[in-house]
Amino acid sequence: MESNSPAADALGPARIPAADLAAAIDEPTAKGIAAGVDHLVRTGRLRAGTALPTVRALATALRMSPTTVAEAWRVLSSAGTIETLGRRGTFVTGWDPTAYLPDNALGRKAELLYDLRLAVPEPEFLPDMRRALARAADYVDTGLNEYHADQVIGPLVEYAQRTWPFPFQRLTCAYGGYDALFLLCEVLIKPGRRVVVENPTSATAIEIIEALGGEMLPVPCDDKGMLPEQLRAALAKNPAAVLVQPRCACPDGRSLTPARAKELATAIAKCPAKPVVIEDDAIPELAQTPPVTLGTRLPDQVVHIRGWSKSHGPDLRLALIGGAADIVERAIGHRQLGAVWTSRLLQGAFAAMLADAGSRRRVAKAAGEYTRRRELLADALAARGVPTYARDGLALWVPVHDERTALVELASHGLGAGPGSRFALPPIPGGDHLRVATSRLRPEDAETVADLLAAAGRPRSSRMV
Repeated sequence: MESNSPAADALGPARIPAADLAAAIDEPTAKGIAAGVDHLVRTGRLRAGTALPTVRALATALRMSPTTVAEAWRVLSSAGTIETLGRRGTFVTGWDPTAYLPDNALGRKAELLYDLRLAVPEPEFLPDMRRALARAADYVDTGLNEYHADQVIGPLVEYAQRTWPFPFQRLTCAYGGYDALFLLCEVLIKPGRRVVVENPTSATAIEIIEALGGEMLPVPCDDKGMLPEQLRAALAKNPAAVLVQPRCACPDGRSLTPARAKELATAIAKCPAKPVVIEDDAIPELAQTPPVTLGTRLPDQVVHIRGWSKSHGPDLRLALIGGAADIVERAIGHRQLGAVWTSRLLQGAFAAMLADAGSRRRVAKAAGEYTRRRELLADALAARGVPTYARDGLALWVPVHDERTALVELASHGLGAGPGSRFALPPIPGGDHLRVATSRLRPEDAETVADLLAAAGRPRSSRMV
C-alpha cells in the first residue's frame, strides 16, 4: 500500500497497515511483538524505510494495551531495528549488531537480569591488588625509574622461562594481551597484506586487522583448531601472518591438540612466504587444558602472547611477548615511538602475586569456579538439544536459527549476549551463533538462562504479510 506521508516517501515507499502487521505477530505480548517485527525485517518482508503503524493503531488491531506495544517499540528502537521520528512516525531502519553491545541492547540505563555479554572476571575472584602494589617495588631488580633498565624484571623473566610452552629467543612486555596483539600486528601488517585468522575468532583481532588495512583469510575450525586442509588453501595466498589461539579460544572455547598443532605447523613450514605465527594465549592461569604451541616446530616464526587480566586483574595491564628474536626486536623498536616500556611497578605487583601462596590459591579456585559455571550452562543447553563444544574458557558459542531475532527476544527477557557476527567473517561456519559469556553467570541461573537461550534460538513460525 502506497503512503501519502512525506516522511514515509523520504525514507521509503511502503507503509504497512496495522491489520497486516497484527496478522504476522504470533504472540500478543511486548516480547512477541518485538520478535515478530524483527523477524519480518530479518527476512526482508519489512524493508528499511517502511513506515509502521502508530502504537495506538497496532494496539487496536491486536486488541491489547498501547503500553504493551510501546514497550515492544522501545526494545526494537534500542536494538536499532526501528526509529521513531516524532510526528513523522516510526520507520524500519535496519540491522546493526553493535546495538547489542554494552549499554545499547535495552537502553543505556537499563539493567540486565542476566548480563552475559562480556567474558570478564568476577572482582571477588581476583587476588588482592592493594597488597601486591604495596610490595611491588621489592620485586623490581632492573632499576626503578631508570630509562635504560631492562624492559622485563628478573622475576618475570624467570617465571616465563619456567612456564613458556617453548624456549623463547627474546622476551618483552606490553600493556595487556590486546596491546601486545596490536603491537605485533602494527609491525607485521601493512595495508593490503594478508592475514590468516581462525573463523570464528576474537572480535578485537578482527577490528585490529581491519583498522590496519589487512586482508583477512578466514579458516574454519572445529573443536581442535583450524582445519588443516583449509589452512593450506589460505597459505597458498602467501599471508604475512597467521593468528592462532592455542587454547580457550574466543569465542567458542576450542583448544589445539598436539596432533592438530603438528599438522598446522607442517603446513605453515611449507609456505614460501614464511608467515609469522602469532599465538594469543589469553588466560594461561585459568586454562584447564595444557599449553600447546607451534613454537617448538617453528621457533624462528612464532611469537607467543600471554596475558593475566582475567586471572589477576585488568588493572595490571600486563602481558608478555616471547618468541622469535627478530620479530620481538621489531616490536621493541616500534614501541620506542610510544610507551617504550611497561611499568616495572605493575610488573612487580604481578611478581608479588605469583610469589604469594594466598594469591595462587585464589586464582586456582577461580579457575575451578569458571569451569563449573561454563559446564553448568553447557550441560543445561545440551539437555535442551543445544550443542556447544567448548572444552575450556569463559564463554560458550551457542547456535541459533537467527542471530538478530534471538538477540531481540533475549533482550526482551533482560538477557544480554554477544552477537556472533562480531566474532566471525561471513559465511559464519555452522550458521548463526551467539557468544554467551559464563564468567559472571550465577550458578543458580543456569537452568533459566538455558531455557531462554534454547527458546530464542529456535526457528519462529511466521505468516506472510
